[in-house]
Amino acid sequence: MLAEDIQDRTSNATRFFVLAPTSDRSEAGGKSSFIVYPNANYPGLLLELLDPFAERDINLTRVESRPSGERLGDYVFHIDVAAGLYEDRTQEALEVIEAIVDEGWVHRLGSYDSEHVLY
Repeated sequence: MLAEDIQDRTSNATRFFVLAPTSDRSEAGGKSSFIVYPNANYPGLLLELLDPFAERDINLTRVESRPSGERLGDYVFHIDVAAGLYEDRTQEALEVIEAIVDEGWVHRLGSYDSEHVLY
């Protein structure tokens, strides 16, 4: 440790990612991240995109909308879930989402195991 107690809030935490080759990847992973570009905008769209996770008992840990940069009022959604990318339930949810955004796309950023270490 190079320095201690440098945060301005006690709830701050530093996260580290360990990258590994495909041959060493976990088949499940504890969390997964996606980016969804629906290429559409209508009332209820976000609910429609999130519902497949709820129907499969997958907890959402982060949902963030960001401007796509394509046109005014156009957004991409960053979604993190507490489920492995290679779990059947996650694959099923993504299939539903891909059908919803057939004019857009879904990028699977990957899965990762998470371990919280507190000092």
